[in-house]
Amino acid sequence: NICFLVSNEVLETLYSFFNESFLQATEMLEKSKIYEYTTPDKLRKVYKLSTRHEQFTLYENINFCQCNFFKTQVLETRTSLSCKHVLVVSLAKITNILREETISAIHFSFSNLQ
Repeated sequence: NICFLVSNEVLETLYSFFNESFLQATEMLEKSKIYEYTTPDKLRKVYKLSTRHEQFTLYENINFCQCNFFKTQVLETRTSLSCKHVLVVSLAKITNILREETISAIHFSFSNLQ
């Protein structure tokens, strides 16, 4: 189990911005495998999020995901700021529960992390 103390005020503020996506991300935090792939010089990072049913590649400080929710709710209708996949990677970074791997710059550029 993950134990990370956050005030109710912070949780309420996050929920007010992200709505159900935030709740789904907090639930995914315990059920997902989240890998951080970094080059040895630490200049490039990419994140791989895996659940039992899906897998996504997300990038450092870029609010983008390949999921349908992101396409429809964030890009098309603009009714949400982000999706649960982007949020769960951010939560994993904050709580430091990422599985970290360093890979060469060439492997980083040409590997199929997706």
